[in-house]
Amino acid sequence: HLHGNDFQPGDLDYNSLSVDRALEDGTVVDLGGGVAIEAMAVPGHSSDCLSFWLPHAKAIITAEAVGIIPGNEFWVAPQFLSSYEDYLDTIERVRRQRPKLIVPGHHRVVGEKDIERFFEAALVDCREFRNMVAQLLQEERMVEERVVRRVCERQVRTGRRGRQPEKAFQSNIQIQVKLIARHMQMGR
Repeated sequence: HLHGNDFQPGDLDYNSLSVDRALEDGTVVDLGGGVAIEAMAVPGHSSDCLSFWLPHAKAIITAEAVGIIPGNEFWVAPQFLSSYEDYLDTIERVRRQRPKLIVPGHHRVVGEKDIERFFEAALVDCREFRNMVAQLLQEERMVEERVVRRVCERQVRTGRRGRQPEKAFQSNIQIQVKLIARHMQMGR
């Protein structure tokens, strides 16, 4: 069922999986031999997002919790979908772990030599993205659909879109624009 390296519907029957242990912030799973994984609650991408800290390797599996590097440029695409503030707090929380390796959910792994550069870019790029969207919302008189179209066009034009499927890419931008518009309407 594989098409290239992509899973196809039916490759895995998720109904056959069962939950035998719920993980929450601070849950440690001992794998034996001095290897453990600690679950970390990292809200912002989603309200229930988890990352996994591997202390023996000083590595963290973050999924989209602190951003991704979707292209060749060292631009960290912000991935806040549930809370902008929580997302920034999560970046700082993960940074305090002082990882030597970050494994995002997509694209590029970040090694020790680029860790500080990554965290700085994650914060700066997120704030710049938010400011750009806020400016576009003002220009477009808070009409979110027009802002989504302009942001998507800009991301494609600058090569920052990455290889994300079109529908998911647009959906993520739409959610981010909606969050920023809500904050602006609340005076934040």
